[in-house]
Amino acid sequence: MRVQQRTDGTFIVDIWYDFNNSEGCDNEIIIQASDDNGTTWDLNCSSITSDAGEDITAGTDKHIVWDFYTNNPNTNGNQFKIRVILLLTDTMRDYDANVYPTIKIGNQWWMAKNLRGKHYNDGSTIATTVNNQDWTNINIGAYCYFDNNPDNASTFGYLYNW
Repeated sequence: MRVQQRTDGTFIVDIWYDFNNSEGCDNEIIIQASDDNGTTWDLNCSSITSDAGEDITAGTDKHIVWDFYTNNPNTNGNQFKIRVILLLTDTMRDYDANVYPTIKIGNQWWMAKNLRGKHYNDGSTIATTVNNQDWTNINIGAYCYFDNNPDNASTFGYLYNW
């Protein structure tokens, strides 16, 4: 990665990077910036253009243009750090046709949303229960809703026992 602030007084920052998408999955390129040598990464980076955002094609010498001053007009110092983050994403489906985004972290793929399937992969139904006594005493695989409220499924997914 190469980063350079323009010297024309605009405070525009040019960022060049390379990336290879050998997995062939969806991707998102984001930038984060710090003004305290990387202790926090909370500078505003919303005024970016070019090779950032979702579905950036793989390649060399990708270019991001960031209007630093527009996002951070009262920020100054000499301990700035910038990082470019590549998120590789894909999706998976369960037996019930629920779609779950996934993300690759290192060499592992993780679900980015909570599971909310009502069937096992073989199509058999997963038992459900709504009261605490049944949940405590059940000795087969089952699911329930957080706080026994079906409206919580969209936020928390389902809760499963062993």
